[in-house]
Amino acid sequence: RRHSNAPLLGRTHEEPVYSNNPFVMKEGKRWHAWYAGITEWKKVQDKLEMVYTIRYGHSTDGIHWSIVANVAIFLLEGVAPAIVVPLALWPLAASASGVGAGFGPWQLLTYAFLHGGLVHLAFNMFALYMFGGAIEQVFGPRRYLIYYLVCVVSAAVSQLIVSAMMGGIYPTVGASGGVFGLLLAYAIYFPHSRVILLFPPIPMPARVFVVVYAVIELYLGVTGTQAGVAHFAHLGGMIGGFLMLRYWRSSVTIRRRDPRL
Repeated sequence: RRHSNAPLLGRTHEEPVYSNNPFVMKEGKRWHAWYAGITEWKKVQDKLEMVYTIRYGHSTDGIHWSIVANVAIFLLEGVAPAIVVPLALWPLAASASGVGAGFGPWQLLTYAFLHGGLVHLAFNMFALYMFGGAIEQVFGPRRYLIYYLVCVVSAAVSQLIVSAMMGGIYPTVGASGGVFGLLLAYAIYFPHSRVILLFPPIPMPARVFVVVYAVIELYLGVTGTQAGVAHFAHLGGMIGGFLMLRYWRSSVTIRRRDPRL
């Protein structure tokens, strides 16, 4: 024990001296746990997850530009509503149905920048900001963009398959498929982060939230309880995101760079 009253590195000798181990501290020769109990452990885990994010230190410019693009195209919809018809995602059988529109390959991407109303846009952009920002900091702008677009395309493919099976002829718009893919990645990288449902307002870990939300989407899609919502497209975005993460994990180069994939 230091007997001098002079401070050591800004501390007095009575204050604990922390070790390099983030879970314990050292005071003389005695070791003490930082926290006791499950609640305290989760707080430490959340801090470690934030440290992991800061370690990569990527900017969130991709998220900002994504939001700007969605808002700009939404405003353009109000000025020129006719752009919705060629840019929305139409079923493969739309051309033969005589609705005056048809499927085009560009629609696999463009539909995600269209929205059916201000509330639809607001919810998607809020989720994009909440979950996409953290994921872009982990992935980096380029990999974030690749991941997001893969989720968008996989959601579109899922919707085309479902519409072909059910025979419905209606357009699909919205970024929800990509948002659900980001939500899946968020649950994988930040599983203990607390997420609160809008209704009911119950806080839960992100990984539990994703499972609950996926089950709800599957139920609503199968039963058709909530008409007018592309529930299978949401699930398709999550499936595409999962497959993309698995593909990156199988890559030796990516695995060395990011062992948590």
